[in-house]
Amino acid sequence: MEQVELTSIDGIRLDAAWHPARVQEQRGLVIQCHGINANMTEGGMFVRLADRLADSGFNVLRFSFQGHGDSDGSQRGMTIAGEMLDLQAAIEYGTRRFPGTLAIVASSFGAVSTALTLPRLGDRLGRLALWNPVLDLQRTFVHPELPWGNENFNVSQAAQGFLMLDDEFEVGRVQFEEFHHYKPLKYLTANIVPTLVVHGDQDTAVSYEITRDDRLTVARPGRQTVDDHDKHREVRTQAMYRRVHANPGEQRLQIVHDLPLRPATAVHHGPEYEAVAAAGVQVLERASPGAAPMWCRRR
Repeated sequence: MEQVELTSIDGIRLDAAWHPARVQEQRGLVIQCHGINANMTEGGMFVRLADRLADSGFNVLRFSFQGHGDSDGSQRGMTIAGEMLDLQAAIEYGTRRFPGTLAIVASSFGAVSTALTLPRLGDRLGRLALWNPVLDLQRTFVHPELPWGNENFNVSQAAQGFLMLDDEFEVGRVQFEEFHHYKPLKYLTANIVPTLVVHGDQDTAVSYEITRDDRLTVARPGRQTVDDHDKHREVRTQAMYRRVHANPGEQRLQIVHDLPLRPATAVHHGPEYEAVAAAGVQVLERASPGAAPMWCRRR
């Protein structure tokens, strides 16, 4: 792994790490986008995911959005528009070092800037993997439907000029206003890039029901929802790798067998998503253009 620094288009220095492919035959470039109030490690999951992908022949770039981790910028000054500039800088850096197939893995709020950037990427983006993606800012933050949003985003907090997220991250007024205007679900719906979506149906922060929006079903027929029926097995990452594959005869993605996902009453992030997303990048590499997105949920 190589520690690197990026410079966003607005001049913000971004902390980043480059994981070069560890095999001679390099398969592509993967850029990871973390969630809000996180950093480029995503609690260690992005590091493990990057190492695993590097072992499989992918070059991986991790970076912290401005106002997060060791990147410059303030929490209150962080905006969705700024994160889009950060992602653009990451893409330009990564593709300079490896001009091959590009894939993006985005977690939670990282899916916002990723989805909004899709029209500008065009055919530069070959594959997309999302887990617990924020696709509706209104339903997640402005008029939250789940406990986490109700606890963190309320009118009384907004009166002070910022919102305190999880008692440690300050969401500024400008970003909160952005929540009223940007519509990442619209851009994901129009996306024709082969896409894997992984979301726990007991998520208490980002609604699983948003991920199941019928507009995505209509736009991308062939959606597969995979349930886990064995709730007592431990997560076995290697097993997930073996069990996720693409059916070359169909323009859709499938997960065969049941995934060994652990039960939970509150699901936001977890190592099981890390494993499926890693496998998903490799599945998507073999998928046909225009392949339907696949949803994985757990009971």
